[in-house]
Amino acid sequence: MSLVLLAAACGRQQAQSVEESLREARSAHPDDAIAASNAGNARAREIASELLGSTSDKHEGAAIIFLGFHTKYAESLPKACSAVGAPIGKLATRFAELNKDSYDIALAFPSATATLERNRSSIDRAAQDELARMAASWQVDDRAACQFLEDNFEEFAKNASFAAVNPRAQQLLNQLQRR
Repeated sequence: MSLVLLAAACGRQQAQSVEESLREARSAHPDDAIAASNAGNARAREIASELLGSTSDKHEGAAIIFLGFHTKYAESLPKACSAVGAPIGKLATRFAELNKDSYDIALAFPSATATLERNRSSIDRAAQDELARMAASWQVDDRAACQFLEDNFEEFAKNASFAAVNPRAQQLLNQLQRR
C-alpha cells in the first residue's frame, strides 16, 4: 500500500478508523490511488521482476529487493525528514521492528548487501521523491509531511508492507525463515 494513499486516508478524520478512511480516500481519489501505487513503484516492480526472473538464486533476488525496500523506509526516508528538521525516529524504529526477520534473512546474502551499497544514492533519491509526492498530495511542505508520518507512525509502519508491494519476493524470504 502506498504511503501517499494511506496518509491521505489518515488525514481525513481522526475519529474514523484507518480502514474506513482508506475506503473513502480510494473512492474520492481513484486516480491518486492508482498513481500512488503505480507511478511510485513502477520502476521498483520492473527491477524486482528482472531480479526474480534472472537471478540464479531467486531467494538472493528477493533479498536484494527487500533490502532496497527496507533501506528506503528505515534509513533513506528518515534521513530526508531529518534534513528538513522533522525526524521520524518512531516510524523508522517501528518499521524496522516489524521487518526484522526478513531483514536478518536478507543480510545473509553478501551479494544483496553489496547491491544495496551500490544503489544507496538511488534509494535516497527515491525516498526524497516519495516525500515530495506526499507533501504535494497533502498540499504541505516536506517538514509537515514528515511530522504527519511521525504522528501516525504506528499506522504507517504497519501498512508499509513489503508483502503488499512484492508478495512473491516476501514469499521467497518466508521460505528461508522456515528452514
